[in-house]
Amino acid sequence: MPIDETDGGEADGGWGPGSLNTAAEWLFGLAYLGAFLAFIPLLILLLPRRVEAIAGHADLPSLSWLLLIGGVVASISHILAGMLSDRWLLRYGSRRGLIAIGVGAMLMAYGGLGSAGNLTTLGFALATFQFALNLAFAPLGALLADYIPDARKGRIAGRLNATLPISIAAVSLLSWLYPTDSDAAFYAIGAAGALLMVPLLVQWPFGDLQERAPVALPLAALPSPKRDFAIAATARLLVQLGAMVMTSYLYAYLASVAAAGRIPGIAETTAVIGWLSLVATAAAIIASVLSGLFSDLQRIRRWPLAISAGIIAGSLLVLSMPPSWLVLVLAFAVFHAALASFLSLDTALVAQILSGNKHRGALLGVMNLTNTLPSIIAPIAALLAIHNGGLGGALPQLVLLSAMAALAAALIIPAIRSVR
Repeated sequence: MPIDETDGGEADGGWGPGSLNTAAEWLFGLAYLGAFLAFIPLLILLLPRRVEAIAGHADLPSLSWLLLIGGVVASISHILAGMLSDRWLLRYGSRRGLIAIGVGAMLMAYGGLGSAGNLTTLGFALATFQFALNLAFAPLGALLADYIPDARKGRIAGRLNATLPISIAAVSLLSWLYPTDSDAAFYAIGAAGALLMVPLLVQWPFGDLQERAPVALPLAALPSPKRDFAIAATARLLVQLGAMVMTSYLYAYLASVAAAGRIPGIAETTAVIGWLSLVATAAAIIASVLSGLFSDLQRIRRWPLAISAGIIAGSLLVLSMPPSWLVLVLAFAVFHAALASFLSLDTALVAQILSGNKHRGALLGVMNLTNTLPSIIAPIAALLAIHNGGLGGALPQLVLLSAMAALAAALIIPAIRSVR
């Protein structure tokens, strides 16, 4: 049964091919939450804290090398998994089996992360985890282009990306349940991530796909979709640099701010991360859902995307020189709200560009480089900055450079023409 986009793609309650009801959309959201939950708390809290426990101090160079290794593995494995998922789809009629293999491997990889007692073992476990995660995440992300009609891509993408700040909220819960480094924290978050992906594997209406649904949102002059795909990918890469810096180095950033006495009142880094994550979650969930819905209702994605990138740039500029605790909290919340909005709009826009493309899984794997390359670039930049100026000045410099990159993204997005 083909998707009828003329009425916004609402299903009649069935579970047939190309027909999704509300329950199916929630399964999609739960699975996305599981994927984000599997790696966001790991990068923000669990990994930096384990490095600190092993090294006996905040070892930023070691953390940077681990992030670099993980980023390289993630970049390669996501592209390979995307290509494999296209072949899997052609052979078996759905991407379900590959997602299931990735979920199982991810759960086992978390066992290695939790038991790692030295940097070498931790690095190997992290690389294994990144491969497993992307084996599941690549085909999962392709479902948006596979099944969701263009007229609903914005609101569904908004819901999916709202799971990112929810996973950040899990950092708050972890910081309170496990205030110090703990093997149990790794096992708990790994199990939770895997379990949230199981309902989709069991009940998602996988089935035959139509080649191309009619386009519901108005198009402009229609230059090459490859050109617009490249612009969207470049803009997302520039924005994700700031996201990676604030995710991977938040623990070290707050520790350096506290050590320098720049903001009175920051005493316990883990507790501060917990409260910051809670504030950011509320702002980001609202922004993600509303921006996706707005882009569908107003039939426009490009300019809201550019505005979101500009707001990200401004908030990062403030975070590079926080004058007070209150300003830091507000800037952090605005940053995550704008980032959630950007990711929702960009996800919908790219899925619309690739709808009907037989190689969409592989192309989305390439698009994922915009998420993984920053995890390579940021550690390299951090290592260079530390070498040149020490830890205290390195992180504010990285945040400032990230602000400039987000501003560049805002300036190139209006050049997209195949989607309004």
